[in-house]
Amino acid sequence: MKERYLDDTNAARVLESITAALEGTRGRRPLPDLSRSALVLLDLQRIFVDPDSPAFLPAWPAVQANARRLAAAFRSAGRSVIMTRHVHAGSDPGGTIAHFFGRLLTADDPLCCLSGSWEPGPQDAVIDKPRHSAFERSSLAGTLAQIEADVVVLAGVQAHLCVLATAVEAGSRDLLPVVALDAVAAPNLALHTSTLRALSGGLAWISTVDEIGKKIAGGP
Repeated sequence: MKERYLDDTNAARVLESITAALEGTRGRRPLPDLSRSALVLLDLQRIFVDPDSPAFLPAWPAVQANARRLAAAFRSAGRSVIMTRHVHAGSDPGGTIAHFFGRLLTADDPLCCLSGSWEPGPQDAVIDKPRHSAFERSSLAGTLAQIEADVVVLAGVQAHLCVLATAVEAGSRDLLPVVALDAVAAPNLALHTSTLRALSGGLAWISTVDEIGKKIAGGP
């Protein structure tokens, strides 16, 4: 069930409560060095972030300003920003995505486009992916190797699907995943919180945009 669990009136309070709920696990280790990091913004396409789309995430508008701040921090520091698009080829059977959602997103679908408010910057890379993990059947691993990134910071949608799958596979590839807890969204608060709780147990660093921005700027 989709809920508008974050909005302009409660976002600060709810995100603070999520942060507090994770303190026992997410704070066990300090953030890794981000001098060789890249930001991966997952699937900021019209299908997920356009209010007129049937798959719109109502909580996203309350956190997208945080995602913008994060992207700006990476660009200002000269770090790479990579934007992904979820796209299926016409011959792709879709796997579990087709099974669970009954719809595949093809390149000619208007909802496949990156949202107009999320056009990539001149130095940003755009990578297409056909599965939840941004590494699966995509050029992401090669792009990260080319820029010598060993840390991937993740933001975007959806927390319990593409963010989760990408973070887990990053770790399997010996990359260090960091998830921006206040720059991701899910269909409801339970999925948002439970996903971050699972990741913080030893799969990924879970941090706020302010914490990540401070680290990028050279802070502790």
